[in-house]
Amino acid sequence: MLAGHETTATLLSWTFYQLAADAAVQSKLRSELQEYFAGRDELDFDELSSLPYLDAVIKETLRFNSPVPSTVRVCDEDHVIPLSKAYPTQNGKSSFNSIVIKKGAELFIPIYVVNTSEDM
Repeated sequence: MLAGHETTATLLSWTFYQLAADAAVQSKLRSELQEYFAGRDELDFDELSSLPYLDAVIKETLRFNSPVPSTVRVCDEDHVIPLSKAYPTQNGKSSFNSIVIKKGAELFIPIYVVNTSEDM
């Protein structure tokens, strides 16, 4: 029952912080919500989930301020991950354009870095 309450609270805190820092975004979101709630007494989750600007605000907050900054996964089978370009080896005499990951390897996934990479 309590699982996830910290991540939800963290997401809401960062969302409110970002809204307080950007009056234009706050105003646009407020307009969308006022239009949605005009004359309504009840909240419909599916309709609320379909609001495009609210969705964008939440996704952008998650992109920059993920409540979970990183995660670890274990590879369940051997994989070869292609890279978008070739990278030189340490000695500079050759290059590689893929990474081999063996079954059982632990992978550290830095969510913030992935979400803010300009190469993606």
